[in-house]
Order: sequence, then structure tokens, then C-alpha cells
Amino acid sequence: MNDTHFNEIKNRLNFSFRRKVPQVLQTEAAECGLACLVMTCRYHGMDIDLFNLRQRFGISSHGATLALLINISAQLKFKTRALSLDLDELRQLKTPCILHWDMSHFVVLVAVKGTRFIIHDPAFGRRTVSLSEMSQHFTGVALELWPNSEFTRQKSRTRLSLLSLMRNISGLPGFLTKIFCLSLMVEAINLLLPVGTQLVMDHVIIAEDYDLLALICIGLLFFILFRTFLSMLRSWTSLVMGSLVDVQWKAGLFDHLLKLPLAYFEKRKLGDIQSRFGVTNGAIVIHTQRLKSDPGG
Repeated sequence: MNDTHFNEIKNRLNFSFRRKVPQVLQTEAAECGLACLVMTCRYHGMDIDLFNLRQRFGISSHGATLALLINISAQLKFKTRALSLDLDELRQLKTPCILHWDMSHFVVLVAVKGTRFIIHDPAFGRRTVSLSEMSQHFTGVALELWPNSEFTRQKSRTRLSLLSLMRNISGLPGFLTKIFCLSLMVEAINLLLPVGTQLVMDHVIIAEDYDLLALICIGLLFFILFRTFLSMLRSWTSLVMGSLVDVQWKAGLFDHLLKLPLAYFEKRKLGDIQSRFGVTNGAIVIHTQRLKSDPGG
């Protein structure tokens, strides 16, 4: 028996009690169907993200239909079965499956526990729904999905690194080099200060050499003042760098938004676009604070 036949039998028997259905939230108003497909794909071992699926299968501002979800599932190497059923038949479904919700939405049914239904809603996350609430929102249409014989586990995620975001910020390498050099100098002084204390204990006290004591005290005072100056200079450099990154990053993001097509804004709410600027500002603050922190405590 080859691996293909073994995987097909394993998928049909549904030996998946240890796996969990991941939660994926939609970022566009009309991509609940795609988000449900991403959750189902990840459950079955296809490591795909919403951005990748959105790029491959464009969804209009009106959202996805059941027929479109079936078509996309077939291209992802899934077998599907669309069903029209009553509430008492939900526990017979092969989970996870996609449910039609409120006539204009899709959710993933994760499990049925008595009169409680666990769903992953792309708009709100994980929810536990009662029988009466399910009766109010469920339209009676469900879509079962399971891998076919051509299904393969693969990774299709788009990775966005911090380096790619910082690459186009002018002046950043110079600021990082200055902060690194200043940090090294501060740490070197921190290592020298205990040497002065050791000299006092080992030589000055034993020999009662007050001239050497005065010289060591003057040297320690100089190093402490110099360390304070370097720390202030490093903090000022970090502050200037933070302002530089903040202005250029936000300007670049705003310039990128202006170049996007109208369809991008039709699929998103104003609050979602504003939140992206807020997330950007939070990321800048976090990384700037890390650079400001003293490695030597």
C-alpha cells in the first residue's frame, strides 16, 4: 500500500481527534467564506493563510456564494458535499464543516456537544451557540469538506519580516550603528567600575595610600559621568530614530494606501483602515523601547 492510498484511507476514517480547528478572523467585510476555507485547510494540514487565498481567488465586495466555495475547494484538492438539513441532523455532519449563517455569512461548525454548538465565526472568533440561537441564525445549508486523493500537505503562507518593513527607511542603519556603539561603550564602563573598587580593597586600604585613593575616586567619578553622558546620548539617538521611523513608516503606509484600487476600500470599513495605523504605531513604540533599554540593567 503506497502513501497516497494510506492517506486517503486515513482521511476517510477521520483519525483527527487530536487536531484542533484554528481560528482565523476575516480582515475584509466580504471574505468570511475564504476565512472558513483557511480554517478547514489548516485543520487538514495545508498551512495556508488568508492573504494567499485572497490573492489566488479574488472575492467581490458582495462576498462568496456556496457555488464559489465549492469551486475553490475543488482547486484546493478537497471533495465537497452541499447539504440541506434540519437542526437535529447537524450532529451527523463531518466536522469541521461550513454553515450558511444569517443568509449572508459563513461560519465553521467545530463540534456538537449536546444542545450546544461550537462554531468559529470569522467575524467574532470562537463561540458556543445554544439550540435556540442556532435555530435563529442557521439557514439549513451546510458544506462538508474532506481531502481527496490528490491532496498534499503544503505551506503557502506569506511571511512578512521586520527587515522588509525597515528596508526603505533612510538613515536607519546609521542610527542603529550609533546606538550599538554607544551601548558597547556603556557596557565597557560598567565592567571597568568594579575594577576601581577592587583596587581600593586590595591596595589602597592595605597600603594606606591616600594619593592612590584620590586618583581612583577621580577616575571612577569621571567614568560615572561619562557613562551618564553616553546613556543620555543613546536615549536621544533612540528618540530621534523613533521619530524618523514613525514619520517615514506612516508616510509610506499612507502613500501605499493611495495607490491601492477602489475595490480595496469597498471591502473594508473605515475603522479597519484606521486600526492599521494604530498597529503600526504600536510596533514602532515596542521596537524603539527595546533599543532604548539598557542591556546592562
